[in-house]
Amino acid sequence: MFKYYLYKFLRAIFPSKENTKKTIILKSISLVAIVGIIICSIWLGSIEVEHAVLKHENKAIQNVMQDILDNRDPESELYDFELLHEENPDIRAWIVIPGTDINYPICQTDNNDYYLNHNFNKKFSPFGTLFFDSQNNVASSQNLTVYGHSLKNSQMFTNIRKYAKLDYYKEHPIIQLITPEGMVEYKVFAAMVMNAVPEDDNGYLYPFMQTDFTRQRDFINWVEEAFERSIIHTPVDILPNDRILTLSTCGYEFKNQRFVVMARQIRVDEGETSDVAVDEAKRNPNPRYPKKWYDTKKIKYPWGTQS
Repeated sequence: MFKYYLYKFLRAIFPSKENTKKTIILKSISLVAIVGIIICSIWLGSIEVEHAVLKHENKAIQNVMQDILDNRDPESELYDFELLHEENPDIRAWIVIPGTDINYPICQTDNNDYYLNHNFNKKFSPFGTLFFDSQNNVASSQNLTVYGHSLKNSQMFTNIRKYAKLDYYKEHPIIQLITPEGMVEYKVFAAMVMNAVPEDDNGYLYPFMQTDFTRQRDFINWVEEAFERSIIHTPVDILPNDRILTLSTCGYEFKNQRFVVMARQIRVDEGETSDVAVDEAKRNPNPRYPKKWYDTKKIKYPWGTQS
């Protein structure tokens, strides 16, 4: 019985001498489509399997490094980075956003492309690794910029895109940065959609990755533009000597989009981090987006030409 039905099935999908020319053409097209679907399914399945393996490998490496980081004198404010450097001498810091999956070492080289596709162990990986901009001096730069991929599996910087939602900001207003000098904490104050190429915003590129500032006025102007572009309005103030931590990842509303989160280092005289008045935060009714964002959504660009 099985052979009979198999025979009927094969005759139904494969061309035969008894078929008309039109039927042969239709069957041939159908066969090509079926083969294409099978090949695509196998390919997509292999990608999912590869990503699952890489995710597991990444997590295992992260756990090893986390154990090294945590293995310190509980009475000391300093972390032993020497052991981390035995695993990878490029590690400069460790970032944690409490209550999220973001809990990773941050590397740095003089090549901003290297850790786009290499993991903590310097093996090729499409997940890459979080890394500081090559121009940053972790100990002294007024603005530190950290880059990381945005992925479907929540690893790396995927979750920082959620800062576009006010509730997410209210749940995670603090970023912790651990360096050899100890841990410092930052208050998130801005989250914005950015372009990565000038032509997507009338030839202008807001320099969110700028490292240092010649004049205090330049720094304040830079911060004010961040507030203007931020999707959320936060109760965090900025003074001329404050230090900033900037996180950058990919966005997907248009090609070459970036999603950027900025945070200000908590001052010594500010007290507990829980004092962040998140209830005062609100959505920005009219954040400044790159022109490409308006074009993609077919909205008239309201900002004129950037000077």
